[in-house]
Amino acid sequence: MTPDVVVDIGNTVMKWGRCADRGVVATARLPLEDEASWNKQAESLDLPQPARWLIASVRPQTTGLLTAWLRARGDQFRVLSPRDQPPLRLAIEQPERLGIDRVLDALAANARRPPDRPALIVDAGSAVTVDWLTSEGVFAGGAILPGPRLMARALSEGTALLPLVYVERPPACVPGNNTERAVAAGIYYALVGGVLRLAQAYQAEGPRVTFVTGGYAELMAHGLQELQPIIWPEMTLEGLRLWGTHLQEMP
Repeated sequence: MTPDVVVDIGNTVMKWGRCADRGVVATARLPLEDEASWNKQAESLDLPQPARWLIASVRPQTTGLLTAWLRARGDQFRVLSPRDQPPLRLAIEQPERLGIDRVLDALAANARRPPDRPALIVDAGSAVTVDWLTSEGVFAGGAILPGPRLMARALSEGTALLPLVYVERPPACVPGNNTERAVAAGIYYALVGGVLRLAQAYQAEGPRVTFVTGGYAELMAHGLQELQPIIWPEMTLEGLRLWGTHLQEMP
């Protein structure tokens, strides 16, 4: 099937992408349960009638709300399920437990990386995943770290005196010269340092390509310049579009 719209329902936000032959050409970040915003965005996309939607989700409740909305519109849709096999070779244990966002990022990376080079994939959101694709395009696994907000909440909720500090930009002062700046520096450099160390640990077969995506992509990429990162906001949605081209039809 060739979807008109791809949807990635995450833990905190829903992402839409309008599809074209060359890839995902328009994206939006939308609330999980706000039909008014869905209507407004759908009107802006100049969709055919009926439109064809392909959905990946980690939130069943939101999936139910969205699919009911799509039925009311008269559109067609397909929700990816564990029974759908991705067009991706996996070299991991328990592949059925692999997060769908990691699969989608890998599909997109395989379509863009040079065929003789492995890829490091950093997806920075609620969690930060750092995954590895071999030069043959095989998903070899990776690492999962808490994202900036999870780290901030853990420090604040797990201690008596540390404040809640959300890191939205690279620290301007290192070492931090007050408590808030010290927390921000710790969170930021723990994540950046973790990714850099993992890149060294994975590096087993020559030069690699590094892709960075997710809500904190810009923040993370600033500290990863030595990896020459390619920032790709539409990466997960592009992987979903590519998976859709391998599906035969709507169920």
